[in-house]
Amino acid sequence: KQQLTEVLGAVEGARIAKIIGTVSAGEFAGKYIVNKDNLEGKIDQQFEQSLAKLTINRHRRIKPRRDEKILVSWNGLMITSLAKASVIYGHDPYLQAAIKAGGFIWNNMRTLNGRIIRSHFSGVSGVEGKLNDYAKLAQGFINLYDASGQRVWLERAEKLVNIIVTDFADKKNGDFYASSNIESFARNKPRSDSSQPSANATTLDVISRLSNRLAKPELTRRAEKALAVMSGLAANSPSSGASILTAADAFLRGEQGAVQFAGNGAVRIVAMPVSSTGKLEFQLTVAKGWHVNSNQPLEEDYVATNLIVKANGKALATETYYPKPIVKTLGFSKSPLALLESNFQIIAQIKDTDAATISAELTVQTCSDEVCLLPETIKLKVPMN
Repeated sequence: KQQLTEVLGAVEGARIAKIIGTVSAGEFAGKYIVNKDNLEGKIDQQFEQSLAKLTINRHRRIKPRRDEKILVSWNGLMITSLAKASVIYGHDPYLQAAIKAGGFIWNNMRTLNGRIIRSHFSGVSGVEGKLNDYAKLAQGFINLYDASGQRVWLERAEKLVNIIVTDFADKKNGDFYASSNIESFARNKPRSDSSQPSANATTLDVISRLSNRLAKPELTRRAEKALAVMSGLAANSPSSGASILTAADAFLRGEQGAVQFAGNGAVRIVAMPVSSTGKLEFQLTVAKGWHVNSNQPLEEDYVATNLIVKANGKALATETYYPKPIVKTLGFSKSPLALLESNFQIIAQIKDTDAATISAELTVQTCSDEVCLLPETIKLKVPMN
């Protein structure tokens, strides 16, 4: 209160102190701390002016020291969070911040042979990267690809996974060591969660998700081998193996979330947040040389693109709008086909629901100009706006 009086004067200092009030309990009990969330209806123009004076006075203090080192693993976690949030909230600044962080690490925290340097401080990068650094950064890059559609991030994630397999894999058992060489007496394998998901769990998640975005069977086999080693340990100790179990569930039963892939990565599906008018929009991007069948195929043997929207496990009444198909003849069919190619939207108008989250099941059959893959039903979860 003395500081308020010194900066604002006795009268205004007392008035502000009365509005703010003191913290009732905890480390700051008896202190005056401004929290605007707790002052709704009490803030006027004079309060804002006084707050500006207090802010100016605060900037005169010597700022506390800040830990400014940059760690790859921590930034990988932050990149993942920002990329996912940019999709859920449709907030581009989150995505741009994630891209900037990813670009900085890629350009400044690698050796000439592409190995990760785990720490950067005052313009200097040092300390050899561990499995946790590679895995968390690769996970961040995959989420950046999901959010932006920029393939460069997927390519960078694949390069990191190749190094993981070369430098960290236990060639006999299939899981991964923490370091690329023996430290002290042995190489340990981080498989238990702590303040972060374990490095082996993140690696399993990265390889699993990469296999779903790239048509490379060796990645699927690598994920299966790693899962065979890790699953029993995680099941016996689920409290410390939760991240392994989560990665295993996504690998075996499909990923959850607003961005999904079909056709070995040839089809990217983004579910936008439900608008205030109840409009649910799916943006599909189909790779060049590929297509999906329309919602009304011209041949009975082809599986139609179909959308089912659910809330609380029950199908919702919707009006669904599919794009007009392209009709053409391909090499494997003499008859004309109704196809959806390149970029298009599927829109569902939801009639009525009070659910906080909407589930969607989108069935597609992905085909090239020569062959059709098996039909897939992609499950997505979308928050209500």
